[in-house]
Amino acid sequence: MSTSGEYSTITKSTNASTGAIAGVAAIIVAVVFYFKKRRQVEIDNNNDLNMSGIRPHRLEYSELSVTSKAALAAGAFGEVWLGSYRSQPVAIKRLKSRDPKQVQMFINEITLMATLESDYIVKFIGVSWTRPIEVVCIVEFMNLGDLRGYLATHSPDQYTWDQKHKCIVSIVEGLIYLHTCTPPIIHRDLKSRNILLDNVKGTKLTDFGISKAVEDDENSLTSGIGTYQWMAPEVIASTKYSSAADVYSFGIVLSEFCTHQVPYSAMGPNGTSLSYLQVLKRVGEGKLTPSFGESSPAWVKEMAIQCLQLDPISRPSALQLSETLRHLNDH
Repeated sequence: MSTSGEYSTITKSTNASTGAIAGVAAIIVAVVFYFKKRRQVEIDNNNDLNMSGIRPHRLEYSELSVTSKAALAAGAFGEVWLGSYRSQPVAIKRLKSRDPKQVQMFINEITLMATLESDYIVKFIGVSWTRPIEVVCIVEFMNLGDLRGYLATHSPDQYTWDQKHKCIVSIVEGLIYLHTCTPPIIHRDLKSRNILLDNVKGTKLTDFGISKAVEDDENSLTSGIGTYQWMAPEVIASTKYSSAADVYSFGIVLSEFCTHQVPYSAMGPNGTSLSYLQVLKRVGEGKLTPSFGESSPAWVKEMAIQCLQLDPISRPSALQLSETLRHLNDH
């Protein structure tokens, strides 16, 4: 029996199916490419971004340049580069992401920074962009980097308590400024990485990406935001919290001045670090505070213990901390 006719029919059918599949695949590729291109155009020319708060501070992009070959600092969402603006060194902060939501959060941070003016807050210089989605923030350059890096690279003999005292005073003054703004501002991520040093300009607070101006409900918030080693118990529990949460974080920073180590880094078995969950659970229960070392001054430990009280009401305010430090300086 001849099968040539059947074979021919099958071959034609197969070729037709293959052609149809190829055609459908080509259409799918074209559609995907179209929407991807459309999405990119929407991102690059996003008109939904609210830039009204930063437009008055826009600098000429031609006057701004990046002068470092590598980022000064990098995090999960952004990078900081050394740059130059009108022949002056500046720090240029930019996002890694082009997601409009992330960009809008960055714009909101810049808008807040533009309202702050204090010798203890990193100075805002301006903002620039060629496309809204590529906005960058320009602030003053602090030549000694952040406190975390400085503690890690200097021994207690190199970084004396007289020097640390001046730094601590400046941190407290920065908190006073934020907490006495109208409305008050809670930093919400006070930690050694967000404290910058300069051999002329001193110590200043930075990074207001999750800072919040509190206008109602007795100046309290409920969302649990921050970096876990520095988070207050009430923040961990996502209950109402206030500027007292910043004071708790300051108490953690005081422990860093004593040990030069990241909080809780050697408090696990055999000197290991405690896990993320262990820290959150035990701090939230009021059963864990960082170590301070035996050679630390008594006043530092006493101040830290006050700041690390489980009950926020029992913690001193930034103004009260300033009074204590001033009293120490007088003796």
